[in-house]
Amino acid sequence: MFVRLSTKLNGEPMFISGPLVIGRDYEFEVRLKARIPGRHHMHAMVNVKEAGPIAGPASWMNITGSWDDFTNPVKTLTGDH
Repeated sequence: MFVRLSTKLNGEPMFISGPLVIGRDYEFEVRLKARIPGRHHMHAMVNVKEAGPIAGPASWMNITGSWDDFTNPVKTLTGDH
């Protein structure tokens, strides 16, 4: 339904796994780009080693527009598009 543009944990980019401390609060931010119009039910989710996924609060996203308008241009490390 979406393309992930970035993920941050406490304001720092988070690309791979990292340590967390039990009992602490963390600010989790994900920037997404919608690609499929419709009404979508979503949960933020964190995967915990040896425990599995933990789903956060849910919300409904209403996405308007057209499939035909979606683009996801990327520039590779070698400069190709």
